Amino acid sequence: RALAQVRHPNVMAVYDAGEADEEICLVLELVNGATARVWRSAKPRTTAEIVAVWRQAAAGLMAVHRAGIVHRDIKPDNVFVADDGRVLIGDFGLARGGDLGQTTTTLTVSGAVIGTPLYMSPEQLHGATATIKSDQFALAASIWEGVLDERPFRGTTIAAIVLAMQKVPEIPKTATPE
Repeated sequence: RALAQVRHPNVMAVYDAGEADEEICLVLELVNGATARVWRSAKPRTTAEIVAVWRQAAAGLMAVHRAGIVHRDIKPDNVFVADDGRVLIGDFGLARGGDLGQTTTTLTVSGAVIGTPLYMSPEQLHGATATIKSDQFALAASIWEGVLDERPFRGTTIAAIVLAMQKVPEIPKTATPE
């Protein structure tokens, strides 16, 4: 219901919300296009094009945050580039805040890591509550990946990712000066 109140060109519209068999169901806007990840890899993109997409995603995320909602799973697969060029934040399955519930509420067992570890903030990976800053961290990690075509923090386990986050990420040697 809180998401349905968010009206922004960069946020996927939520037309209705309800419950069925103890699960929350959302009726969302149909977006013809691709995820930011698929869009990025479909053909060569300039840095300006990539930044323009993520700028729109950031504007949508700001609108969601203004509504008191924390997305909790910002990543290239949850940002959509429509065929008309519009960029939308979507997949609010893990979102919390507003009247969706408190940000401390989890969808699984208490203390479980909720989200996609490759884009999660260090505090989330340690089991702390996701906040607006956590979403901003995930947005920055997604932008890094979009521009540089690799993730800022790599690892095959959550522990390895947390360890990688203790160091400033290095710009790859293959990156263009742009």
